[in-house]
Amino acid sequence: MEIEGINISKTEASETVRGPMTNAEIMEKYGISPNGYAALLGKLFQARLITEGDLIRRGISFKIYKKLRPHGIKAKEVLDDIEAGMTDPEIIEKYHLSPRAYRMILKKLVEAELISHGVLYGKSPQYRSMIDQGDARQHPRTELNIPVRVLEKETAQEGLVRDISAAGVRIAGLPAAVGDVKAFELEVDLLTEVRTVEFDAQCKWTAMRGRKNKYPVAGFEFTRISGDARGEIKRFMEKLVLSQSGEWTRYA
Repeated sequence: MEIEGINISKTEASETVRGPMTNAEIMEKYGISPNGYAALLGKLFQARLITEGDLIRRGISFKIYKKLRPHGIKAKEVLDDIEAGMTDPEIIEKYHLSPRAYRMILKKLVEAELISHGVLYGKSPQYRSMIDQGDARQHPRTELNIPVRVLEKETAQEGLVRDISAAGVRIAGLPAAVGDVKAFELEVDLLTEVRTVEFDAQCKWTAMRGRKNKYPVAGFEFTRISGDARGEIKRFMEKLVLSQSGEWTRYA
């Protein structure tokens, strides 16, 4: 690409921008002015060779903050408030935001890699609701109103399944970190028999629940599960839906 009459490699420039050099050093390296440097970053961003997070790290706001500033609010200000422990309602009231505008900012924070999905999922009920609604449309979940235990095979620790879908499970009582991949055994009661289902799943988010007695809750996405196991889970979900609707008595 050409900046101020100088041919610059996009690949090399993107690596330089992501590296440790200062803005002044990069301008000196390529022999460009501040305006040329802004044009360079803009072209790299449009080509998706650098992220919004790279722009913010460089102190550049001409691209990202225009996208992330409903009502003139900087995303970094909202991020600071989240990390300081402010609640969703407090932040919405502070900046006079609608819930929809606030959710848009949260989404952009994750896309800009300023905060991870797992961390924000644990901190923000608004973000969690937005993600859960999207998941529900793609993978309907079945809430469990009966205790269903799941065994983590490596540690032999047990947790309780809170809900389950074709894509994964939410488990309470088992400590985990985002990115952990664990092997599980789950016993599903299919009325005529009890079957053991085995699967591997990756932790996508974690949170602490409970007012007095705190306990961990984590969302896991299936990474290895057989077709037969998926079938057993589907049958188990159908049984739960029937039992919770009152229709199960027809089959019992």
